[in-house]
Amino acid sequence: VNDPNRKLLGVPDYYSGAQEFINQYISSHASINLHTAYQVDPLSNMSQTGEIVMDTEKNEPYDVRLTITDVDYGLIGLYNFYRMQIIKHKSKTNLYLLFTRWGRIGDGDGQHQLTPFSSLDECQKEFCKVFRQKTGNSWKDTDQFQTKPKKYTLIKLNERQMQKYTNVPIDFQQLQDDNQHPPSKLQSSIYKNFFKTFLNPQAIRTNLQKTELDVEWMPISQLRPETLQKARDILVQLNKDIEQKEKLKLTIQQSQCTEPKEKVESETQQTINDVQKSEFKCLLDSICKLTNEYYTIIPLQGYGDERLPMIDSVQAVKVQEQKLDDLVELELS
Repeated sequence: VNDPNRKLLGVPDYYSGAQEFINQYISSHASINLHTAYQVDPLSNMSQTGEIVMDTEKNEPYDVRLTITDVDYGLIGLYNFYRMQIIKHKSKTNLYLLFTRWGRIGDGDGQHQLTPFSSLDECQKEFCKVFRQKTGNSWKDTDQFQTKPKKYTLIKLNERQMQKYTNVPIDFQQLQDDNQHPPSKLQSSIYKNFFKTFLNPQAIRTNLQKTELDVEWMPISQLRPETLQKARDILVQLNKDIEQKEKLKLTIQQSQCTEPKEKVESETQQTINDVQKSEFKCLLDSICKLTNEYYTIIPLQGYGDERLPMIDSVQAVKVQEQKLDDLVELELS
C-alpha cells in the first residue's frame, strides 16, 4: 500500500518522548516547595484552614494511603483502604489534627475522624503508632517497607505529583480555532480525523471509565510508572501459574481415569497423585496471593458491595492487561 504518511507514522517511542519533554520542562521551571503542594483531604473540612505537616527528617509529608486485600475473606472479600494525615491549623499556633479515613475501596468516601492535639510531638507519636499497628512497619523506615501478612500495604505515590510547578500556559480559544493551528503534515483526512479522536478529552474520560480505576482513592496522576510495571509483572506470573495449574489439572484428571494393574503400581500412583495435588494447591495459593497483590496496588471501583473476582483464568489476565495498557496511556496523558 502506498501510504503518503509512512515516513511520518513509524513506530515512535511516544512514552519516552513525552517523559523527556516533561523532564525538560521540570528542569527549567522551579518547583513550589510549600505545604500547599500537598492536598488536605477535603473530608476534613480543612482545605482552606489547614496544611499538611512535613516530616523534616524524611522530607516527606505526614500523608499516607494504605490498602489491604484478601479475595478469600468472608462473602465479598476484604478490599479496604486507610488514609492518615497530620494537619496543622494555619491560624492557631498549637493546634494539630490527626485525620483518618477508612472504608471499602470503590464504596464512596468511607468513614473519617479528626482528632485534635495541642502539640506536634503528641500528634506525631499517634501517627507513628497507628502506622505501625496497621502495617507492621516503622514510619521512619518506609524506604524499606515490607508488606506483612494480614496487614495494610503502603501505596507509594508518584513523587513528581508531590510537588507543584508553574503552570504551562494554554490558550484554549486558540486550540479551538483551526485557523490558528500549525499546518498539519498528515496527508489525508482519515489520519487527521483519527488523531482528533485520539486526542479528544471525552475519549480520554471514556478510557478512564473502562479501566475501572477508583480515581477518588487513587488519582491517575499519582500512579507511579514503577507501580504499573509491578502490576504487569504480577499478571505475567499469574499467567504462568494459571497455565501450569490447567496442565496439572488435566494430568490429575487423566490419572484418575487410569486403573492401576497391581498393588505396587497403585501405591506408586497414589504417591504421585498426592504430590500433584499438593503442587496444585500451592498453585491455587499462589494465584490467590498474586491476585491480592494486584488489587492492592491497582484499586478498582465497582466492588463496594460485590465480591472481588479471582484472576484465575487466561482470559481474566487478558482483561487486566488491557486495563493496564489503558492506564499506561492515561498516566502519560
